[in-house]
Amino acid sequence: MRLSVITEHRFHRTPDGCLWSSSASAYSFWARYLAVFDCVNVTARVLDVRNVPEQWMRSNGPGVEFSAVPYYVGPYQYVIRWPWIWSALNQAIQNEDAVLMRVPSFLANCIEPALRRRKHPYGLEVVGDPYDGLGPGAIRHLLRPLLRINAPRRLRRQCSHAAGVAYVTRLALQKRYPGGGLMIGVSDATIPKDAFADADRVFTTHYSSLSLAAAQLSMNPKTAASHGPLRLICVGSLEQYYKGHDVLLEAVGTCISQGADLYLRLVGDGRIRPKLEAMASKLGIRDRCEFLGHLAQPKAVMAELDKSDVFVLASRTEGLPRAVIEAMARGLPCISTRVGGLPELLSPEDLVVPNDAAALAAKIQEVANSAERREQMSHRNVMVAREYLEDVLQARRNEFYRHIERVTRTKDKALGDRA
Repeated sequence: MRLSVITEHRFHRTPDGCLWSSSASAYSFWARYLAVFDCVNVTARVLDVRNVPEQWMRSNGPGVEFSAVPYYVGPYQYVIRWPWIWSALNQAIQNEDAVLMRVPSFLANCIEPALRRRKHPYGLEVVGDPYDGLGPGAIRHLLRPLLRINAPRRLRRQCSHAAGVAYVTRLALQKRYPGGGLMIGVSDATIPKDAFADADRVFTTHYSSLSLAAAQLSMNPKTAASHGPLRLICVGSLEQYYKGHDVLLEAVGTCISQGADLYLRLVGDGRIRPKLEAMASKLGIRDRCEFLGHLAQPKAVMAELDKSDVFVLASRTEGLPRAVIEAMARGLPCISTRVGGLPELLSPEDLVVPNDAAALAAKIQEVANSAERREQMSHRNVMVAREYLEDVLQARRNEFYRHIERVTRTKDKALGDRA
């Protein structure tokens, strides 16, 4: 049986017919559906280009093909191109297909009513929360308040009519968007065994909130010089303000103004990067921030994590962020916000409310000032990350995929009997 997957992710297509992605939507991601289905057809926005950056990864391959819908960015372009988008979606999904939609998604909003009218069963993978994702500060658009009212309603309706719903969280998204059929919690963020650190981290230095000079007086000068600043790292897209990079920069600026010796590295790229770089300059911390851009290869990201002391993510919205679990697997202490599935990953004392730069700054100082605290966080994080090993989660996914396959076959058999 063929599986038709609808995703909001965007892809680029080169003249040779290859599809490419700059993120985790590489071929290996889509190939995991082949454990149950004969082939996979991914329906998504596709932009034709002459070439792609060298570090991008190929997304199509044996058993994984793509159906392109008209390319759009943002709600205005979506509304203008809606008739052509709907037509492309309708043609992409065959009557015999099992259908799985990764939501929230404008594309899912477009085709889901037609699927219900045709009594074509579908499954959902809920990977984010539109209510938080459209909250203040997350995006800056005139239609944001209206979209924030409408999008959660649509997602609740889609979940209630779905044959099965897989959530990336254990409980958080399930409470807000309950499903009418099979409900299962299984993360997207599978971590291979070789992504785990060989041993717990050992921290020997306390980073005082006093001035650097005063901090050096309280330690052996050779030790202080060898350790240098506390190295913070954040991994996340710079396409929107979802990840709260602006809040993180403000918090780091507050810490440094109070004398903390910090250095922040940001992994990721996107259209708001110039604004964030300008913000860092305005805060007077540009020499304490390094924008590394997009790192497509997992080993490159892992290398940056290994050079860091603390992972910080100031997200305004999340499902269950892979970046945090990867940092946990490398033994990094992690600080984040109390949104989405993050409370399922981190201890309450490692979380702050979103959009609160002062609280985030205080938490960074708190963690920086205790080597013992960082070691405890490191040990706990590795243990929790092991719950997201690839082999463990794939078995649960296969259970969900087989359910969607059975429901679709039952539908096809009923139609055949009536014919």
